[in-house]
Amino acid sequence: MREYVATAKTVEEAIQLGCEALSVDSDDLGVSYEILEMPQKTGFLGLKVTPAKVKVTVETADTESEATPAAPVAAAEPEPAPAEEAAEQPAAEDAAPAEAETPLDIAADPRLQAAVDYLTPIFHLMGVEEFTFTAGKKGEATILHVEGAHLGALIGRRGETMESLSYLASLVVNRMEGPYVKLGIDVGGYRNKREDDLTALAVRIANRVIRTGCYYEMEPMNPYERHIIHTAGGRAQREQGRRSRPPRGDLFHRPQRQQPAGS
Repeated sequence: MREYVATAKTVEEAIQLGCEALSVDSDDLGVSYEILEMPQKTGFLGLKVTPAKVKVTVETADTESEATPAAPVAAAEPEPAPAEEAAEQPAAEDAAPAEAETPLDIAADPRLQAAVDYLTPIFHLMGVEEFTFTAGKKGEATILHVEGAHLGALIGRRGETMESLSYLASLVVNRMEGPYVKLGIDVGGYRNKREDDLTALAVRIANRVIRTGCYYEMEPMNPYERHIIHTAGGRAQREQGRRSRPPRGDLFHRPQRQQPAGS
């Protein structure tokens, strides 16, 4: 683990300085930061400004491997007691609430076909020529899968372009007659990969909050990603036998704040 404490006029500038000092990008999954001091106006008539102070932390593979040396101890222990096995089963069931996806026929659904007809020329204008559509129903969500070659332009930075396309396609679908459709686009399996990355990040940050008792501000996220962070972080805290509390905060357009339980 590498850390750097930076000071600047604003929190954003302090984070940027800390990331530059550690040669990382603020969007990297292994990067987190803790706000030590907020900028404040002090002195006569508030003319003196106390700068913001932020501690930027970078998780490394070596740190994670050193932080989990429990495998040898578990291997040396005898068979677990029945009570321990019973206690571990609910946690395992809670950690794997996998929902099966039901395939849908796009040609048989006029609303899905309308979404495909709307997206196809947009993809061509974005320089993507070879792609195919499939659809599936997972829970309450209808997912339009896009497969093909050179799909990076449809995903964008951290999936922002993909989410924008999902929003536009959803508007087209829900302008037609019928019940509301919660439509999302998954380009090249990116949505599942992003969900796995966010889940791992939430567990890592939640464990660090429990260990250090410090607040951690996270990058701004859309409602879908915030839900993943809330769910995974809360599960990690429950597994530690602590009360989970949803993140809160109003900096950087509703950032995710993981905070120690009971605070």
